Amino acid sequence: MKKTIKIKGSRWSTYTRQEKVVLTAFTVFLCLLVFWIFFPVLFALMNSFKPEIEYNADVLAFPKKWLPANYLNALKNMSYRNKNVLQMFLYSFIQAVTFSLSSLTATTLVAYTLSRFKFKGRNFLISMIVVMSILPIFGTLPATYKLIVETLMIDNNPYIMWITAFSGFNAGALILMPFFTSISGTYTDAARIDGAGNLRVLTSIMLPVASPILLTTFVVTFIGQWNDYMTAMLFMPKYPTLAAGLFKLKSTAPFNGGTTLYFASIMLAALVPLILFSIVQKKIIGASFEGGIKG
Repeated sequence: MKKTIKIKGSRWSTYTRQEKVVLTAFTVFLCLLVFWIFFPVLFALMNSFKPEIEYNADVLAFPKKWLPANYLNALKNMSYRNKNVLQMFLYSFIQAVTFSLSSLTATTLVAYTLSRFKFKGRNFLISMIVVMSILPIFGTLPATYKLIVETLMIDNNPYIMWITAFSGFNAGALILMPFFTSISGTYTDAARIDGAGNLRVLTSIMLPVASPILLTTFVVTFIGQWNDYMTAMLFMPKYPTLAAGLFKLKSTAPFNGGTTLYFASIMLAALVPLILFSIVQKKIIGASFEGGIKG
């Protein structure tokens, strides 16, 4: 039988004076950081329930009269380029899903190939991924615009624009490559003995084992695409996404339904990423810990 030793007094009393000072300072800093991060969210949420008169009177006060109807009015009245919030929601969802799946598919193929096979030019391709990841978008944007608009002529087509995201030369490949490399070759060797080809090994062994990190990559890409307003503004002006619409409506909100309806639209825009993350958060956290142990 093991005896449990009970320490009298609180844990705080066991710290030295210097440790108490450092812990207090870090606690204060973290509290300020949390407040700094959540204050804009609280500000938008609070003002999304206000009447326009209350917002103009005091933007920092809590609502005296809560108006949940602001959210319904935002769906009906807020519009950009003759598209209401629901239509922009649809375009955002189409862009986020198609772009994320396209990017994840290409990234997975590139990362799997570079991590599991040795061939001439492999190191050059890895170097290209690093270069493409660090190049600023303003350096490649003119060429991208010319390619999409003048050469391929696929602008203003939300159902085929996903082709532009089908590229594995991005930072996601640098994240997936070490994960694929860390998977034991015993599984793949056993599958090849049974007659499985490279495609079968990828789909039956690699993808199921790497599903947590793949899901994490998809969610991160999805949120990035959901908040992307530049793609819609440059290449799909006739099909504005919610991010593009809100970006343009921020200056005209007082004349386009009211500022409080604009804040309600912002909170509606945050619902989809929030719901998606709440569904897959356990998988993401598990992938983070698993990746940390293997690394």
